[in-house]
Amino acid sequence: MKEQVKVEIKELSDKLDGLNHKEPRLLASGESEKLGELLKEKDKMEAEIERLRGVRAKNLSKEAQQLLFMVRRLNRLF
Repeated sequence: MKEQVKVEIKELSDKLDGLNHKEPRLLASGESEKLGELLKEKDKMEAEIERLRGVRAKNLSKEAQQLLFMVRRLNRLF
């Protein structure tokens, strides 16, 4: 699952980068309606990236806890 989340973050980041490159052109052309749509889309993508980063951090924390538990069990044995 963590790899899937990592891939999703990468894909969204790439799409966000593409939108960031479009923004100056829309500003220069004065197409305010399209610019507004682009900004809304950027906000949604940024929020989703942050959510996925939180999911990833939570999963990594669970893995770290499991590793610590295993280390403690091994220490008790030796």
